Amino acid sequence: MEQTLTKSNIQKLEYFDNYKMKQEKRLLIDQMLLSEDQNEVEWATLYDIDDHYTAKRISDVQARKAYNDFKPFNRDVETGIKIFKCYMYAEEQNFGFLDDYTMGLENEIDVISNDYIRGMYKVRFSIITLTSLVAKDYIKEARQICEKLMNENLDNYYSSLVSLQYGNTFMLDNPAKAIEIYEKGLILTNSEERCEVIKSNLENSLDFANILIGNYPKYLKFESKNPSDVHNLSFWYLKKGNKVIGESLLNTVDYDSLTDVQKAFHHYYRGFVSEPMKHFAKALTYFKLDREFYFRKLALYELEKLGVDINLIEALSV
Repeated sequence: MEQTLTKSNIQKLEYFDNYKMKQEKRLLIDQMLLSEDQNEVEWATLYDIDDHYTAKRISDVQARKAYNDFKPFNRDVETGIKIFKCYMYAEEQNFGFLDDYTMGLENEIDVISNDYIRGMYKVRFSIITLTSLVAKDYIKEARQICEKLMNENLDNYYSSLVSLQYGNTFMLDNPAKAIEIYEKGLILTNSEERCEVIKSNLENSLDFANILIGNYPKYLKFESKNPSDVHNLSFWYLKKGNKVIGESLLNTVDYDSLTDVQKAFHHYYRGFVSEPMKHFAKALTYFKLDREFYFRKLALYELEKLGVDINLIEALSV
């Protein structure tokens, strides 16, 4: 009976987490942390760290330290730590660390004892893998995984995540198709509050794709201070030829607080304002630092248009 209760609570934790049932999850975590069952305490500790991080009660640095200091006896919980760390790195677009943590992770997930946890972690791992494959420019492989997942019975939350990555694979070679995929994904986010972040990401990706092909971006966030929102707004003005407003928007961004990939895009946009050779080259540098090999093509394309020697471009793109 005790083992059945433990399994039930563990499954509830994952269920509450996936469906963004924050209050229910917090209450269950607090209850399980007081359990006499060490297994329950370890699972609760895993989700407790993530809960504090996602609620911004602790920083990413504090969360990583908490995960590193946590030494569970349960190997399934160890696998959970890796999954949650991967989510952090994917969220930060830190693809170098993401690659390091995904190595061998699929095999660890396959031997998780709880059927529900194993199934959900497989879905989580697929989304993480997609993010990594797109960043590494393994587009064919990413599309294959997307098409496989689209034929599975995923809920709207995960289906919209797949739509985001599937659309990304077409962003550079077929923006019109990317737009079509993003719009379908956006419809999926309308029915659930937990899709709020994905909805924002889909809107930003839709705007970027529309700007690329000269269409009006419908979801520009004029009042937002979020760097991605400001970047999209700046890109729109720059593409319209309004360098003054475009540059003034870029000047409002706290450059030092940006991630490497955000710095890459920042310099990409700066290249349309002034000193294009300098800024597109810097964009390339930051894309490479982050191991973002797909969207670095944006900077390579602009350098090629500037007449940079093709051999030099190829050397820069390694």
